[in-house]
Amino acid sequence: MPTGVPLAIYAGRLVPVKRVDRLIGIWPAVRRAFPSAHLAIAGEGPLEGELKSKAGEGVQFLGGLADVRPLMQSADLLVLPSDAEGLPVSLVEAMACGLPCLATRVGGVPEAVADGETGLLIPPGDADRLREALLRLLADPALRESMGRQARLRVQEKYSLEQMALRTRALYLNVLRGGGIHP
Repeated sequence: MPTGVPLAIYAGRLVPVKRVDRLIGIWPAVRRAFPSAHLAIAGEGPLEGELKSKAGEGVQFLGGLADVRPLMQSADLLVLPSDAEGLPVSLVEAMACGLPCLATRVGGVPEAVADGETGLLIPPGDADRLREALLRLLADPALRESMGRQARLRVQEKYSLEQMALRTRALYLNVLRGGGIHP
């Protein structure tokens, strides 16, 4: 990967619901505004060949990576344009690495990403909003840095091993007391 240039990354499966095609589709507009910007796509899947054929300048496919942390530590932001999600592991990993995340407001994503604080959330299916939000983050290094710091803190507060153990314990105690799964 080139160093010293804006680097956005996607990490995940290359399947239709992840909408990597939408990210690749807006990338030429991003490159017009930021000619040195690069997009690194880490992942494998049935759409890999098709996505590679649509990718233009500044897009690099890295395949499946055993460890995405080095990539995340060298990146400026993570982009997840999915139409549907649970709580993506790559999202939490990126936040733990201090990356702001640009993601769609689907599934468990809004639980992890505090819109405007740890990243930006957009409606699924909106390529214009995806492009605008990506351009906003690339144009403002101070905003990315601030969001990245807040993202790391949020992961430590909500998703650390200690916090997950405490929340799991509280859930089990609530169930044992007859309170169900919603404490």
